[in-house]
Amino acid sequence: MGNFKLLLIVLAMGLLSLAITPAEMDKQISAFVSNNSIMGIALQITKGGATVYRANQGYRDWDRKLLVDNSTAFRVASLSKSMSSCGLLLLVEQNKLKLSDSINSLLGFDVVNPNFPTKSITVEMLLSHQSSLLDCVAYDYFLTDTDIASSGTDVPKLRDLLVSGGKYYNTCLFANKTPGTYFTYTNMNYVIMGTIIEKLTNTRFDVWMKQNLLSKIGSLSYNPADLPVPNNLAALYTGLNGKWLAVKDNFNGTIPQRNLTGYIPGTNAGIYGPQAFVRATTDELLKYINMIRNKGLLNGTQVLKTTSVADLVRPRYEYHGEAGGSYDDMHAYGLGIASFGYYPNDNVLKNKFTVGHTGSGYGLISAYYYSGDWAFSFVINGILNGYTYNNDSIYQVERQWVNALVDRFVTEASVGEETVI
Repeated sequence: MGNFKLLLIVLAMGLLSLAITPAEMDKQISAFVSNNSIMGIALQITKGGATVYRANQGYRDWDRKLLVDNSTAFRVASLSKSMSSCGLLLLVEQNKLKLSDSINSLLGFDVVNPNFPTKSITVEMLLSHQSSLLDCVAYDYFLTDTDIASSGTDVPKLRDLLVSGGKYYNTCLFANKTPGTYFTYTNMNYVIMGTIIEKLTNTRFDVWMKQNLLSKIGSLSYNPADLPVPNNLAALYTGLNGKWLAVKDNFNGTIPQRNLTGYIPGTNAGIYGPQAFVRATTDELLKYINMIRNKGLLNGTQVLKTTSVADLVRPRYEYHGEAGGSYDDMHAYGLGIASFGYYPNDNVLKNKFTVGHTGSGYGLISAYYYSGDWAFSFVINGILNGYTYNNDSIYQVERQWVNALVDRFVTEASVGEETVI
C-alpha cells in the first residue's frame, strides 16, 4: 500500500508539472500581441470566483502611452446585452411585465411587421433575437441622430423609427419571417427593450440600471461619464494605412456628461446603448458572469432570483437547420446570453459546454464565458490589420489564440487537480 501511495504521488507531481505556468502564459500572450499587432489586451481567468490568472498587456491609450492594467475599463460592446436582460428580469420579478407581453402594450405604440401584420412581437422575442426586426440602414440613420443629439429634446423618438410614416421608418427593418420563428441577431431589439424599461420605471435607462444592478457589481456603467477615474477608460482603435486610429472613447482623461435637458424617459434608450455601451473592467465582467454562474448570488447577496437566471440562460433558439436561423450565426441563444458547444464549430473550450457572450465594435473584441467552476473574460481594444471571422460568431484571433490558451490552462490545471484528489 505504501508503494502504491508513493506511485500516486509521483504520478500526480508529473501531471501537475504539465500545467502551463503563469510565466508561460505571459510569454504566450506577449507573442500573441506582437504577432497580431494588437493595441492592448486584458485577460482574466477565475475558478470558483477567485482569480487564478490575469494578464494586461499593451496600451489603453496609444497617444498618451497609458498601459492596460487591472483598473482599465473598456466599452465592452454586446457583453452589455445580458446585463440589460437582467435589468428587465428584475422588473419581471416585480410583476411590472411578463416576457410574453406584446411590446406594443408596453411602448404605447404599435410595432407591426408589415409582412405579418396580425402577429405580435413579444418581449421574449426581442431578447432572444427572434423578433423579425433587422438592423438595416434606417436603424443606422436613427442611431447616428441619437448619438449627435445636442439636447434631450433633440433625441429622435423610437416610434419614428418603428411606426409607418415616421421620419426613419423603412420596411427594410422587417424580415420576411414570422415573429418568433427565426433567429437574426439584431441590436435594435435591445434599444427597444431599454426603452421599455424606461417606460415602466419613468427613469433614464442608464440611471435605472446603475441603481438597481450595476452598482451591486462595481463602478461599471452604460454612461462613461459615471466612471470614477476617467483616465482608466481605454480608447478603441483600428488600423488605417498601417497606423493606429482612435475611433471611440478617446476622451483624453476628461469625459463630459451629455446634455440631455428635456429628455423624457421612454423616448429612446439608445442614448446610452442597452445593446453595447457598458464600460467595465475584466474584474467587473467576471463578477457579473460569476453571478450568473452562481444562479444570481454575488458576495452573499441574491442579486437575481434563481428562476430569473434560469430564464436568462435557457436557450429560446437552438439551431436545427436553416429554416430557423443561419448555421454561421450563434447556435443556441437565451435572453441576451448564448450557449456554446452544441456543434463542433462553436466550441469555446474543447469538450466543454460554455455559456457567455462575445462582443465587437470600433476595433474592439470582447467576451466572457463560464463552464463549471471556471470563468474567463478578455478584451482587445484594437488590432492593426483587422479581424477575420471563422464560419461562426467568433473571430479567428479569439478562437486560435485566446480560447486555445485558456483551454490549455483550464484543461491542464484540471488534470493536475483531479489527480491530486
